[in-house]
Amino acid sequence: MRDTVFRSENILQSMIFSSNHPKYPNQFKDIKQILIKKDLWHNGLHFECQLCKRKNKVIDSTRIDCYACKIMSL
Repeated sequence: MRDTVFRSENILQSMIFSSNHPKYPNQFKDIKQILIKKDLWHNGLHFECQLCKRKNKVIDSTRIDCYACKIMSL
């Protein structure tokens, strides 16, 4: 992972916690932390969606926020 700039806000998003962070100094941020920062996390959100992982599924392109990896990919 690397730092990025959100074009709509022109704000740098660091992928590493600062050195003075009280709990995780100099550690990589996980997907949950990134989604929380962008107000995209909601309670009950999982890393992967069990419905989407089924092999014999009908792909529903309207499902865009059912799991964290999908949100990050978009």
